[in-house]
Amino acid sequence: MAEAKEGMKQRNVAAGDEAISYLEQAKALKSELVGDFASHYDDTKKSIGDSARNRKLVENLIHGWSDKAPSKLVPIIKMLAPAAAWVFSISKIGFNVFLAFYSVCGKYFARLPYHLVMAVFGLILCFFGGTFPMTIAAYEAFHTCGWENTQACIRDLQESFAKIKKEDDADNLKDENHDGIADVDEIGNEELVKRKTALWMRAADPDKISSATMSLYTACLAVLAALKVQFAKTVALGIAIGNAIRPIAAKFVAPALAQALPEAYHHWINTIINATCKTIAVLIAYKVQQIISAFHSGIRGGLFFARQAIKFTNSHGWTQIDEEKTYLDEGIGWFMAFLGIYVQLSHNFGLPFPINLLLLPFSVLEYVIYWCVTSV
Repeated sequence: MAEAKEGMKQRNVAAGDEAISYLEQAKALKSELVGDFASHYDDTKKSIGDSARNRKLVENLIHGWSDKAPSKLVPIIKMLAPAAAWVFSISKIGFNVFLAFYSVCGKYFARLPYHLVMAVFGLILCFFGGTFPMTIAAYEAFHTCGWENTQACIRDLQESFAKIKKEDDADNLKDENHDGIADVDEIGNEELVKRKTALWMRAADPDKISSATMSLYTACLAVLAALKVQFAKTVALGIAIGNAIRPIAAKFVAPALAQALPEAYHHWINTIINATCKTIAVLIAYKVQQIISAFHSGIRGGLFFARQAIKFTNSHGWTQIDEEKTYLDEGIGWFMAFLGIYVQLSHNFGLPFPINLLLLPFSVLEYVIYWCVTSV
C-alpha cells in the first residue's frame, strides 16, 4: 500500500514537472512569437514606405513597354499605367504580409507535436468536412496525381522567384555614380526596361521555371478533370431525377400555369416546368452529394482523430496502448464519426462562429475550386 502511494506521488510530481516545463516553453514561445511579428511588422512598414517609389518604377516600366505596342494602344496603356502601378503595389504589400504570416505560422507549426496537430485536423475533418466537398476531392486528386512532385515544383518556383526578387531589390538600391540617387530612378523608361529585362533573364533559371510550371499545370488539369467528372455525375443524376418527376409536375402544375399565364404565353409552360424540375433536381443531387461527403469526412476524420490521439498519448508515456491489437481507436473513431455526421447535418453544413473565421481560407478555396469546375 505504501509503495502504491509512493508510486502515485512520484507520477504526480512528474506530471507537475512536465506541466511546469510546458508553461515555461509556452512563455518562451510567446516572447519569440511577439519578436517575430514585430520584425515582420517593421518590414511591412518599410514596404509601405517604399510603395510610392515602387509605383513610380512600375509606371516607368509600363511606359517603356508601351513604346513597343501598336500606336493605337499606346494612349490606353499609358492611361492605365497609374492604376496598374497601384494594383501592383497593393498586391506586393499584401503578398509580403501573407508570406510573413505564412513563414511565422509555418515556423511554429513545425514545433507543435505532430500527432496532436493531426488529431485536431481529424476533428475538423470529422465535424466540418462536408462543408468543403470540392476541397477534399481536390486534395484526394492531388495525392493521386503525385503530391510529392507538386511540392517539389512549388519549392523550385519559390526558390527561383526568391532569387529574382533578391537580385531586383539589390538593383533598385544601386548608386554607381554615387550621387545619392538610385540609378533606376535616374534612367529613362526604355533603358529601365532593358535593364530590368536583362536582370530578370540573368537571375532566372528557365529550365527549372518552365519544368515546374508545366508540371503544376499538368497536375491542376488532372485535378480539374477529376472534379469535373464528379460534378458531371452529380448533374447527370439531377437531370435524371428531373426527367423522372417532370411528367408528375406537368400533370399538376401545367393547369395552374395555364390559368395564371395569358394564352399568348402558354407555349412557355412546358419549358418552365422542364427547367424548374431539372434545377430543383440538380440542387437535390448536389445536396445528396454533400451528405455523402459528410458521411465520408465524418468517418475518415473520426477514425483519423482516434488513431492520432492514441499515438500522441503513447508518445508522451501517458498510455501504453498497442495500436495493432486494440479496438479502442475504432470505438472512439466511430463514436466521433457519428457525432460529426450528426453535427454537420443538424447545422445544415454551416460553420458556427468563430470556426467560420478560422476556416475562412478553406471557404474561399472551396468557392474558387467550385467556380473553376463549373465555369471552365
